Amino acid sequence: MHVAVLGAGVVGVTTAYQLLQDGHKVTLVDRAGDPASFTSFANAGLVAPGHAYAWASPRAPAMMLRSLWRNDQAIRLRPTFNIAQWSWLAKFLAECTDQRAAATTAIKARLCAYSQSILHEVVKDTGVRYDANSGGLVYFYRTPSRFTAAAARADILRRQGLVIESLDRQALVACDPGLARAAAGIAGALFARGDESGDAMLFTRALAAVCLARGMTFRSATTITAIEVRGDNVTGVASDRGPITADAYVLALGVHSPQLVRGLGIRLPIYPVKGYSMTVPVTDAAQMVRLGGVDD
Repeated sequence: MHVAVLGAGVVGVTTAYQLLQDGHKVTLVDRAGDPASFTSFANAGLVAPGHAYAWASPRAPAMMLRSLWRNDQAIRLRPTFNIAQWSWLAKFLAECTDQRAAATTAIKARLCAYSQSILHEVVKDTGVRYDANSGGLVYFYRTPSRFTAAAARADILRRQGLVIESLDRQALVACDPGLARAAAGIAGALFARGDESGDAMLFTRALAAVCLARGMTFRSATTITAIEVRGDNVTGVASDRGPITADAYVLALGVHSPQLVRGLGIRLPIYPVKGYSMTVPVTDAAQMVRLGGVDD
């Protein structure tokens, strides 16, 4: 079967890889010149079952409200006149209950653990290198009350079989001496020894090169403009560089997916979130932070 995968981020490329493994012919399509040029270019790079909590939680609405006048909230809301934003927000808030948050977190934890196991299989098969660090991840908290609450909340993940340790300040610095100079501002941390980190862009581009060597076709610099249908069947994809046809299609365009399928009567509850990152030079390798993680 010939399958067209629309989108060359980490999801699209790993999908293409698995399809090739299963014996299919694959065409990968992306608007950029290289894979991983959009969301997968500079994301957090954490392989983190130990941080699989649902964003939609009872804490989220208050954080979003406070973010209207404070800039220090984990979730910041900037209202617009875009109806898509309000439609997504209504669905999000409906999930912000204790029961729904616990259920979603359990599902995410299982999905993350499965995804991590498949990642290991891919790396073993291909030998791709992506600055992988398998030493675990730390999730630290600045006040005793938040640390205590987080340690209790971690029981949701522990029930899914994840091993999460509680570390006081001294134990955290012993785990990662690079945090010593910041220790005075940390009340405690959770340590997920099985979590990992790496560079998503390096991984995606290295795996795309493997796919190309195994026969994948990559149509780069190609912007998809519409999905063409006849009745209930997809007949092709229109692009700025001509039509694309296949036997089956995989939509992996992230935040660009909803507008493509809206005309088909499909409403995908996807809305973009803006992230940020900073790159700084290492001036003292001996005191460098070694583990990835999250400052909640």
